[in-house]
Amino acid sequence: MRLSPGEYTNDKLEQDYARQEFYLEAIERVVPEVLEDLHDNVLPLFHEAGTEDFENALEQWAKKYNLDYKWAKKLARWTVERWAKHFANRNKLKWSFYPVMYWGKEPDPMNITVQWDPMTESRKDAEVRISKTIFESMNEIERQAMETSFRVSTEKRKLIHFEWLALHEVKRLSCKEIENRYRESFEATGSKPDKIYENKAIYDGIKKAADSINLPLKPLRKGRKPKSK
Repeated sequence: MRLSPGEYTNDKLEQDYARQEFYLEAIERVVPEVLEDLHDNVLPLFHEAGTEDFENALEQWAKKYNLDYKWAKKLARWTVERWAKHFANRNKLKWSFYPVMYWGKEPDPMNITVQWDPMTESRKDAEVRISKTIFESMNEIERQAMETSFRVSTEKRKLIHFEWLALHEVKRLSCKEIENRYRESFEATGSKPDKIYENKAIYDGIKKAADSINLPLKPLRKGRKPKSK
């Protein structure tokens, strides 16, 4: 999977902010109590960002969930501001991410009008003609993209790695506990996963996700890391 939905992106999307979003979205999925606590215990103290009671509550919340990082608190503050202006349903709590700003000239979107008169052209000939037109237009869009600041998007870390990171850093689960959590989930639903991730693989995934957002890992429980093979 990639940082952007398509094959091309620009430098803005490739910065740490995109990966930080993946982490926070993972927290939203697997540790929903983080947003519930923000909503129930921090939002009520919000009057205007910067008030002492609100900032103290935000600091306590961030430390409680190992989110005591400038970028995480800034996003949490922004989320609370959005909730304050727009009613937030506790059962549908989500982060409010900043609007993405693009830098540089973007390629013109492709807009092709397909015309076919079955009275004067066979379907087979029309398909060949239309396919050629689309192919040539896509080549032109790609050329424009390569001439601007856009480039081929690099692949992002697997989303499950960010879920493991959230469970480890926020929920404070060990790798073994994370492994058991997924095993129990599969057993409860009767589903057959493509792969069962074990202790070492989970730690490696956590480390890769943490490195991608420059997040220092808290020590694993009992201070031990799984042995490398």
